[in-house]
Amino acid sequence: MTVMSERIRICVSLESESPWLVNKILQNLVEKGVDLAEVKIPISGEKIGNLERVIGNYSSKLIVKPVFENRHGFPVLKRVVEQRPFYLELDIDVTRRFPEILDLVIENDVFLMVSIDYGHSPSVDELVHDVIRALNQSDLVKVTFPAENYEDNLKVLEVYKSLREDSNRMVIVAKNEKGYLSQLLLPLLGAPFTVASTDEEKNSSYINYRAIQVFYGILNSLKS
Repeated sequence: MTVMSERIRICVSLESESPWLVNKILQNLVEKGVDLAEVKIPISGEKIGNLERVIGNYSSKLIVKPVFENRHGFPVLKRVVEQRPFYLELDIDVTRRFPEILDLVIENDVFLMVSIDYGHSPSVDELVHDVIRALNQSDLVKVTFPAENYEDNLKVLEVYKSLREDSNRMVIVAKNEKGYLSQLLLPLLGAPFTVASTDEEKNSSYINYRAIQVFYGILNSLKS
């Protein structure tokens, strides 16, 4: 592993579905040098119109994860995809249940990120197997799992070691405070970005973006 001289890419994960709060957070993050934001969009309800406008304002910096249960939200999803977000993120089971979404992604030339969210800490073999399967149907794969102990950070390193040729297409995240170490190391492992939390949303699953900026600032100062 080598310290990177260029500025690393940070993606903050937002939980709020409030158009006003999402817009405010995005304004602040752009000013503070954060590259990307993952935004969950419910493809229904009275807030969707305002959320669509927020997406339009920041589309080049957004990873949009639509939340829906059936095809009723497809017209809204189509409008969201037409805004050309940086990535469209879909759970791996959604791509199986609604394969027509893939046609929509291709038609609008949008990058597709498939996500796998474990409710347990999987084995390295399980992670590698599932990541390979997801890589075959997407541009990028994001995997999250709860870090049950500090040794779970090593699982992240093992996956990048096993699939090093695809390291720039994988974001493997061990969540919670016990996973902060591997979250910090993701850029050094070759991941296209690392995932962080914001000041406005106290999400303990991810390390705060300021800590990542400070960490790499120190590393690069030691290198020079």
